[in-house]
Amino acid sequence: MSKLLEKQLRCLETKASCDFGRQIKLLGEGAFGYVIQGTHTHNGKRTVVAVKLAKARASQGVDAHAAIKNECLQLRKVSPPEQPHPHIVTLFLAGIMQDPTSSLETNAIIMELCTEGCLYDFTLRRSYPMSRLQILYEICNGLAYMHRRGVYHRDLKPENILIQRIRNPPGHGSPHYGFACKIADFGLATDKLFCQEASGTIPYLAPEMISGPPPYNTAKGDIFAVGVILLEMLLSEIPWLIHEDKVSFVVERKWIKPNLFVFDDFLGKSLAYYPNKRAGAEELQEMALDLWQRFGHKGGSRF
Repeated sequence: MSKLLEKQLRCLETKASCDFGRQIKLLGEGAFGYVIQGTHTHNGKRTVVAVKLAKARASQGVDAHAAIKNECLQLRKVSPPEQPHPHIVTLFLAGIMQDPTSSLETNAIIMELCTEGCLYDFTLRRSYPMSRLQILYEICNGLAYMHRRGVYHRDLKPENILIQRIRNPPGHGSPHYGFACKIADFGLATDKLFCQEASGTIPYLAPEMISGPPPYNTAKGDIFAVGVILLEMLLSEIPWLIHEDKVSFVVERKWIKPNLFVFDDFLGKSLAYYPNKRAGAEELQEMALDLWQRFGHKGGSRF
């Protein structure tokens, strides 16, 4: 075990504290944990944060404490407090904390609170706080950085893309309009490029992860999920949940329609049936930036 990993694991065993106020505000709940709002002092400044706590009784077959620890370790690699990434939720602290709902001690991670909800909320309303091409680029920007750092998400979907209101435009050469996307929920993330088990949410899973034999390329699985997210933003639905078969839709490139023609290259390289035909995250980021620069800034752009 590396000294860095040993240090990170020790951090998970330290005591952490947070002020939850008199009334608990639940922000969300998943298979192995739930998220509540709190106030944390960071660098001498009190900050409103999101706190994810491991459930005492998680879903069958789920080790909630192991999942929380894994999320902390993976998130620390890509968006720690000393070097946060503008398109990945920031980790402030992790450790053992008293659960305010039960007074029992549990593993917890303290993270940046994204105030504007998740991308799924905007997809349902068919109304977005910023250009969909900006959203696409920022997702790809965060994903490319994760992959360079050797972290693979394995559960990319609109529910795990949070929207943050920003006061000052961050760097990374990206103009912003008061909002930014943040990749979140690293509970299933891994540092393994190939895994024996398929993980994620079925509509966003690559075809080989549903019917193909392992091992599965986790990076290419992330790429496929980004293609599905774009398709969902453009069509306001996932076609194979309504009237299409996923395999035939992908193989026959049924997204090719007059109003989506400009996305043909991006969708073709992200939704390719064979994983070795899909683009890498860096190439996807370049294509997303090109689309945004060409079509996203035009007055009255429908994208």
